[in-house]
Amino acid sequence: MQGFSMSDEACPHAWDESCMRVPTAANAIYKDDCSYCCRTNKHNDGIFVCMCCFQGVCNEHVARHMELNPSHAMFTVMKQLPPKEDPDAVKDSNQLGVAAPPEYESHLVCGGCRLEQIPGVGVTYDSFERIVNSTSAGVQEAVKANHTRNCKTDCPHLLSMTQTSSPFPPSGPNGNEACVSCPCTDNNWMCMTCGAIGCPRKEAGGQQHAIWHFMTTGHPVVFKVGTIVEGHGDLYCYSCDDSVWDASFSQHMKHFGVNTVSAVKTAKTLGEMEYDISSQHDFNCITEAGSELVAKYGPGYTGLRNFGNTCYMSSVLQCLMSQPSFIRRFGGRAHRSVCRKSPLECHECQVERLCEGMRSGDYSSAAVASDLNGITPRTFKKLVCKTHAAFSTGEQQDAAEFLGFLLQELHRRIPHAEGAQAADPTSTLDFIVEQRSQCSKCHRVKYAHRSENVLQLSIPVTPKAIAGGTTAEEIDAQRPRTTLDDCLSAFLFPSSVEGVRCSGCNELAEVRVTQRIATFPDLLVLNPRREYFDKDALQVKKLDVHIDIPQQLNVERTRGSGPQPGETIITESPSTQSSSQSAATEVDEVSLAMIMSMGIEANVATWALQNTGGDVERAIDFVFSHPDGPPTVIPATTASTPKAPSIPTAATDGVASYQLVAMISHMGANAMTGHYVAHVKDVATGEWVLFNDEKVAVSKETPFKLASVYFYARKE
Repeated sequence: MQGFSMSDEACPHAWDESCMRVPTAANAIYKDDCSYCCRTNKHNDGIFVCMCCFQGVCNEHVARHMELNPSHAMFTVMKQLPPKEDPDAVKDSNQLGVAAPPEYESHLVCGGCRLEQIPGVGVTYDSFERIVNSTSAGVQEAVKANHTRNCKTDCPHLLSMTQTSSPFPPSGPNGNEACVSCPCTDNNWMCMTCGAIGCPRKEAGGQQHAIWHFMTTGHPVVFKVGTIVEGHGDLYCYSCDDSVWDASFSQHMKHFGVNTVSAVKTAKTLGEMEYDISSQHDFNCITEAGSELVAKYGPGYTGLRNFGNTCYMSSVLQCLMSQPSFIRRFGGRAHRSVCRKSPLECHECQVERLCEGMRSGDYSSAAVASDLNGITPRTFKKLVCKTHAAFSTGEQQDAAEFLGFLLQELHRRIPHAEGAQAADPTSTLDFIVEQRSQCSKCHRVKYAHRSENVLQLSIPVTPKAIAGGTTAEEIDAQRPRTTLDDCLSAFLFPSSVEGVRCSGCNELAEVRVTQRIATFPDLLVLNPRREYFDKDALQVKKLDVHIDIPQQLNVERTRGSGPQPGETIITESPSTQSSSQSAATEVDEVSLAMIMSMGIEANVATWALQNTGGDVERAIDFVFSHPDGPPTVIPATTASTPKAPSIPTAATDGVASYQLVAMISHMGANAMTGHYVAHVKDVATGEWVLFNDEKVAVSKETPFKLASVYFYARKE
């Protein structure tokens, strides 16, 4: 082991019980990767686990760890061995196999004496053995995330369900029954209350008669026909709007003559249908499957390993950490070299550690084994996302929503200073939206401003299902098409809201609302919202549309010019301004009225506006993507003319001429499922590079029309 000598005798630190302790089940043992850099237990000498705090470091950072913690001298070294060749291993990536557990070699070393020694007795031996045999913190978190992701809820509607007479013979259904309302026999659902067979949604080959049965009868829980495995099957509750668990499944199925013990699986489960997304056209198109892509290695071409539905996070990080302002701020070791905190608890240490690893090229080389390439940003996610109810789980999330959250966290948690090297890189995305509201009765005008870092755009097309079509050409031919310019026009188009009390004339009136951009950032992020709420299916669905995206973009026509000559501006008294500032729950009354006009309750609308920066369309999406509603009751007293007495400022402004430098693409039925990848433009070569988790390659057919988040950098 480099830098350590073998000793037959224990050093003084091995007898000093203040240098080590025996971990308990409550302690997290970090033996996967280094806390100060991105080396793992597969690299070089492995990971040195501190026997006092159980933090993992590489050989290079043992001295740094002891500098911060002088008594932490004893380490258990964990080195993961290369996997053994298995001729019977699963070769097909679409087959599910069980991987053999990794094998390790372990050593006991003293970082102070630089000696490798044999574990003795007492605390030294107990601590060493417990660390060697413990489950690593990374594995524990992965298991927890997997449990959270796959755990189905107990359904209260099943507990109160009263089953009616079975429509089947005593022998039960034969498994090929057609829908009661149409000839469909594939992917059907059986009502757990009355046994009625209903067909699935249109995208699954049906006419959604199962949903209509629920809407007409109120019978909430359905079973996916043919999915019984090991005594259980797929159940879905329309009232809960979720997959559910039935503790009395066998008894409930026996009512219809079905023996869950002897039943044979004849149809794909919901999990298998979701897994099959890897065979669909969009996935192949966006990931450029079938193309002979040339792998990219070296600085700036480091992939991020997916450790459980983390592709949404990886795609955002690849786009941000390729931008000059983020590289200048986080691409070195300036902070880590002086920080006295544990890197596991320091946001700046974790961001700097990750950015340097991604930009250095140390984890992207054609000359090493593939499992040594790529970074697993597990400790980054654990720290940055630990306070967020959704992002801290192992479930798939919306990349655009995570982008907003991450920018907020980087701004709030990390101190910044003046100067290019220490400046806040998140400010390069900030811009001001100007909202103009004019009363139809008194014609007075009010201007409101809000700060944003992502411009949300509506897509001006009518959703339609793609019926039939088995080839890529047939599917593409049916897709509606629009342009980014049309999306920007929709943003500029005036909207009207009725029943708003004008603060100028105190009358209920129609208010005409227009939006413009008051300042333009160095990095403009556009998010055409590819989701919509299907009122018939009562679901948020993905809008299947092609958007023509220019690589050179000028958005000067969207610039706001503020109050104009001849306009009568609605003014406020100081008392009104003070009252508005003190009301934490206040939102713009026009925005509130627009959302409430859709039948959304005032407290829910307020909660959504507060979580989306006051943006109406984002707030509407937020309501439908968070069906559980606000966590606490928010007073619905916000329609009392809230004001913005001061105009927010943006750190940057300039010409509205941009070039496309990065984008995030999504495959799946909606933003909460499926897979995300990133494409980033190599400024030096002009090539587009695909980042698909840990795989990095030159893009041949970059799917500009299918992305969901676009990053435009201001032209110099």
